[in-house]
Amino acid sequence: MYGKKIVWIFPGWHSENFWQSRLDDIGCTAEQMNAAAEGSFLTSAIFYNPIEERGIANITSTSDGIWSKCAF
Repeated sequence: MYGKKIVWIFPGWHSENFWQSRLDDIGCTAEQMNAAAEGSFLTSAIFYNPIEERGIANITSTSDGIWSKCAF
């Protein structure tokens, strides 16, 4: 399902171009999967991010004191 008013949100950490793997199992072409994934949102907790990049709160997974503020 995809179209102008559809946005996919994928929680968790996914590999690059994950929507292009195992296409024969789902019955969609690569072009259809690319169209469906266009404009999608991928979310993940910052501590799962293997890339040292700043998130929306301008912090990284190794920022000082980040874990002291979490209620585990």
